[in-house]
Amino acid sequence: RTKFSESRLKLIIKKFKMKFIQNTLLFFIATILTIILLNLIIVSNSLKIFDQNFLPRHWALNSDRYFLTFYPNTHDKTLNNYSAVLGDSISFGEGDGWVNYENKYSILHYLKENNKKNYLNFSKPGADSITSIKEFIFTYDRIGRSIFLPEIETPNEFIVFFETGDLLANYNSYILRGKKRSIDKFVTNEISDFTNYKDRLFNINFPLVKSSYLVLREKIIHYIYLGFARKILVKLGLKDPVASFSKKEISKEKNKVNKIIINSEKLIFPGIISSPYLLLDEMEANIGIKILFESILYLKNNFPDTKIVLVSIPPPSNIYDWVYPIKIQDKSINREKVLNDDTDLKKYREIMEKIKIFSKKTNVLFINPLNELKKIGKKEYIHGTRDSKHPSIKGYEYI
Repeated sequence: RTKFSESRLKLIIKKFKMKFIQNTLLFFIATILTIILLNLIIVSNSLKIFDQNFLPRHWALNSDRYFLTFYPNTHDKTLNNYSAVLGDSISFGEGDGWVNYENKYSILHYLKENNKKNYLNFSKPGADSITSIKEFIFTYDRIGRSIFLPEIETPNEFIVFFETGDLLANYNSYILRGKKRSIDKFVTNEISDFTNYKDRLFNINFPLVKSSYLVLREKIIHYIYLGFARKILVKLGLKDPVASFSKKEISKEKNKVNKIIINSEKLIFPGIISSPYLLLDEMEANIGIKILFESILYLKNNFPDTKIVLVSIPPPSNIYDWVYPIKIQDKSINREKVLNDDTDLKKYREIMEKIKIFSKKTNVLFINPLNELKKIGKKEYIHGTRDSKHPSIKGYEYI
């Protein structure tokens, strides 16, 4: 009877183990299938889900850049009859308007409002002349391959936004990766090489995986670490207290380095002045300009029938009247310069003149709003108070 009980017990345990393994496998398979199904739903409804009126901005920003093309309500979601916008964080619309959840946070929102045209925004924050065009080509190709999206037409025009910070980024790219090649070959090779973009394919096909992870990490940092754990560490002396991130305001406080004059009043500029073109020597700046030109030519050669508009966004150093001396600095290259008058600012007009000559030769429409923005800058501050590197929503509207 004892042997019978032992064998029966072993049989029960064996059945339990088999059942446990089966249930675990079923749970695992069901989880995988659910994740695949949810991602399939998102991918197949990208135009509806990645919409600024539907999806919170932190979810959109934590998804692959590919989906942010659809996000702003500056197009009719048909992917037809549109202008393709290329550039960096300014053409993307970063700044106070973005972080404050303003509805019209970018230049394109105001263009759409004014002329009712469609604008697809392929801009990539942090991009240089090469990567802004590379991002468009990659995204345009992926949209064209999608079985869920409408067939995308060739753009009616390209609007390529450019700022002088691109000169520094262009020069750095060349020094790091292209010094032994001619600039034209360097640009062609860099734009056409998508080797390091392969990792993005998973995030495009399974967008929920990346965005969920990044949003969860943000919440943990914000609510658990910053909201609770860090305060304990500060009390225990294991962490140094940091200044609160209160909203920056344009102040009339004295004894600051950089001040602007608006309506005859001296106001403090709320941030560092980053005008990299003032920190580059002539050779470095010329390399940056040449890379811009070759990038535009690459786009023109690959889309010969599409009009190209090149728009230069002037930096704050050239928009406002300043109380000299002022300090220009850029931490990425660890350089700074003190200006005692506006003599060096004339370098900006020299760069613009080179771009103007190039544009005429290549039949590219060049727009430089410097004079108009300077007039506005005498009466009104048009950059962010939280983010002085980017225009305010009013600044974007003026542009």
